[in-house]
Amino acid sequence: DRGSVFTRTGKRSKTLGWVEEIRQIGKVTFIILRDETGKIQIKVNEKVKIKKEAAIFVFGAVKDEERAPQGKEIEAKKMNLLGNVEITLP
Repeated sequence: DRGSVFTRTGKRSKTLGWVEEIRQIGKVTFIILRDETGKIQIKVNEKVKIKKEAAIFVFGAVKDEERAPQGKEIEAKKMNLLGNVEITLP
């Protein structure tokens, strides 16, 4: 349940949604994940090749991060691509 992610600081959680934004900083990838309840930042400790609007599943620990939207992020332990984007619209 994504609605409870923000109350699960320090615990593991799973969520799925669409990639809204991707940033690569060194070997770390930051993804803003969007679903019907809102957005959350995902931190992946490796470079990830993924397109905007791809559908993904993420499992990891929820932690406070003041630089993230809504002040929380999930540090991904597992991430699966559920559906890729064939054509990226302008």
